[in-house]
Amino acid sequence: MDQQIFNIGSASAYNYMPPPPPSPKSQIRTNSTDNQIKNSSLNNIQQLNPTNQNLYADIQAQFELSIELRKFINIDLFQRGYYQIRLSVKCSNKQIPIKLTLQLENEQTNQNLSDVMFPSTVLEEYAVSKTFLILYRNEEIMLDDHFLFKISTLLNAFNLIESFEKLGLELNVELWFTESDYKPPSLTTLYSSGVQNSKMSPSNSFSNIDSSINSTNTMQLLCCRTFRIKFDPRQGIHLQIPCVFDYFHLSSVSVTLHCSLLTLLPPVMLGTNLQRNLTLSSILFGKDLSQFKSPYEVTASLINRAVYLHNFICTLLLASYESLQEHIFKMMNYLSDYDRQKIKIEYVDCKDKQRKLCQIIQNCTDPETIDDLANRHVAQCSAENIMLWCIYLDNFSLNQIISPYLAIEYHNKRVRIKFFINLLFFN
Repeated sequence: MDQQIFNIGSASAYNYMPPPPPSPKSQIRTNSTDNQIKNSSLNNIQQLNPTNQNLYADIQAQFELSIELRKFINIDLFQRGYYQIRLSVKCSNKQIPIKLTLQLENEQTNQNLSDVMFPSTVLEEYAVSKTFLILYRNEEIMLDDHFLFKISTLLNAFNLIESFEKLGLELNVELWFTESDYKPPSLTTLYSSGVQNSKMSPSNSFSNIDSSINSTNTMQLLCCRTFRIKFDPRQGIHLQIPCVFDYFHLSSVSVTLHCSLLTLLPPVMLGTNLQRNLTLSSILFGKDLSQFKSPYEVTASLINRAVYLHNFICTLLLASYESLQEHIFKMMNYLSDYDRQKIKIEYVDCKDKQRKLCQIIQNCTDPETIDDLANRHVAQCSAENIMLWCIYLDNFSLNQIISPYLAIEYHNKRVRIKFFINLLFFN
């Protein structure tokens, strides 16, 4: 088995951030100008607590990774038989708690299969494509498999961008094979029991496939490709990459990836030993407001900390919304007028909305009011991100029109990177 590692995703050049926190010496806050918003830095959070105490606060981030397997091309596989693609997402940073739920989305494409193929399915933490028969060279198989990886993790609210960079997400694309005399079981019992599975609670709906594929070692792993996913929540990921396996198993599969940040909420990672009943106020003020014995304990420094975290969380959620919104409107240009009219979406000025949310809470000095506004704003931004993401999946998943444009964009990015590398090292 051969394994190589590639990097996908890129850093964002996002140009607006939350307003810098005011001086802890005063509780009176003024509205920031546009220049302050653009030139502010996350390092300003250190001004809130010079002793560097209590600068850690857990917040649960939920984002989803949509992966589509489009077309498998047999370039020169020398063995005839049954092949399948297996996908898995791992977190290389073992210090960060993470919960992963895997779901199969293309139930309709699994209905129209011949008797010589398995449908796509989920086996514990593995997404398994349709099992297909390879007989000739230059053979193309349309898979059209769609899997959704739902990822929840606990991150430091003060260093969210750096925490996402340290996640170390890896996508493993594996090529599996078995001999041509392999007989799949009956498919009639597989469609009625559902297509959802989870790493925490495995489903029994595909136990027949699981036992048949893995028993007596009928399937063997031929090659594995590993892609490091560099996810910036302010930009998201939208690309289609060609995954080419090694020389001894010369074949390729086109993989389409979409990733977007959905929510930033108090940590409630059910099913793990890290479950905590924290409120948003405990993140903003260091502890829940009910634990303060007197209103005078909520100092100006704590209020400034709460205001800044509110602004930062809302800004990050709005940045994720704006990047996905821009990608949707860009892809809509490639659709027909009929398909474009079916997408019900209105443009949202996220920068203007960010300024309004920051200005509303900037004028508040009461901790209860700040807590109430923060809960309302964060919940609203998270809900809007989820709704926009659902609209995107409903209208652009397994879309044959936009796939070529995603592939061209990825190719152009690689060409530009190689061009600048040549300029740097050979001139």
